[in-house]
Amino acid sequence: REMNQAKELQEDVAEQKTHIAEQQSEAQKLAQSQAHVDRQMRSVEERLQRVKAQAHKRRLESQGNAEQLQQDLELVEREREAVSQRLAANDAMLAQTSRKIAEMTTLHEADMTSLREKYEKLERDVVKYHKLLFNSLQGVEWASEDPAGREQARTEESRYGAPSVA
Repeated sequence: REMNQAKELQEDVAEQKTHIAEQQSEAQKLAQSQAHVDRQMRSVEERLQRVKAQAHKRRLESQGNAEQLQQDLELVEREREAVSQRLAANDAMLAQTSRKIAEMTTLHEADMTSLREKYEKLERDVVKYHKLLFNSLQGVEWASEDPAGREQARTEESRYGAPSVA
């Protein structure tokens, strides 16, 4: 029964490890996505700077193209805003995933501590059982050798709760 409990706990621990690995993988993907968005942001900002410089030059050269340049500028600004929003969403998702990983790690550590305690208790119980069994078997040998040994074996059995074999 205790072995089944230990197996179930091991299976639970394995599931927790798998879930933690999945969460860590998701966090890594989000970090990569965030890096990609950062690159896009830099690219958009560079493009924005180029467009602004170009707009200034064209305005000086010709006021006829000012309307088109304004539209280009607005498009770049909207793209920049969209990228900023994606970056904020990714930051929020990354923070949430990090919290989940921390919670799962804490739960996993608690489960491992509980499992270790149960295993150690089981180990102590097995050692105690083996001692009782050994004492009982010694009592059988004593009982077969002389009548005084039989009485000592019965005393040992009643003290340790071992079944009577004499």
